[in-house]
Amino acid sequence: MYHFTRKCFVICIISVALVTGCGKSYSPPPSAKASGQVTYKGKPVTAGEIYFVAAEKGFSANGTLDSEGKYQLSSGLPSASYKVYFAGPKVVQPPRPGVKAPKLDPFVLPAKYLREATSGQFADIKAGDNKVDFKLE
Repeated sequence: MYHFTRKCFVICIISVALVTGCGKSYSPPPSAKASGQVTYKGKPVTAGEIYFVAAEKGFSANGTLDSEGKYQLSSGLPSASYKVYFAGPKVVQPPRPGVKAPKLDPFVLPAKYLREATSGQFADIKAGDNKVDFKLE
């Protein structure tokens, strides 16, 4: 019985070594960064979110617009061509009863910019730092 258990143990160890030692190693695609400014009719869009999507590659990232309309994506992206669209500001927490709701900057973008399919905005992202401004009309 002892000999059988020892033999099974050795076979298991060899099997694990073979399985983990074979195959290609995965290396993530080179990461690029993107930042810039979003303006509408010449004025900064001071609230909201920006989304970069490369559906065919399965990658996306987003960033928040600040009070000057500037953004920086929250994560790196591989080099690709991205569709870009926008969303209104997120309400993080609804106000409690009796408490005034926080004042939100008005979101000024037309509905066409709020959907990936209709925004008409694109960004070609290359390895390294990318400055991508969006001048919307």
